[in-house]
Amino acid sequence: MKVSQIRLKTSLKDEMIEVLNKQVQREAQTSAIYLSMSSWLQTQGLVHTASFFRKQSEEERTHMFKIFDYILELGAHAISPEIKNIPSDFSNLRDILDEFLELEIKNTESLNHIADLAMKN
Repeated sequence: MKVSQIRLKTSLKDEMIEVLNKQVQREAQTSAIYLSMSSWLQTQGLVHTASFFRKQSEEERTHMFKIFDYILELGAHAISPEIKNIPSDFSNLRDILDEFLELEIKNTESLNHIADLAMKN
């Protein structure tokens, strides 16, 4: 397999490219979940809460593109994420808020892992 000249010039190690692409996937998945939550909340008449989750969805998508573009700018291959298993029905607002908190904690842990990895390299 021929390696592109741009790829040869990247400062990203393969491990970091893999971790960043996983974060792209995580951000895309989370964005889709938040959008689904927004839709469900809208149908329940919780318009302002639905709007909040729509904005959260957009924020996660923005994060996804920033990381995706960063990978490309450094000459590596950014992978377009596959999105699947998005819930469309929720029990109640409390369950949504619990899941929201859990997703945000996992995302923060993942970003902290990326920062730790970057400091080691």
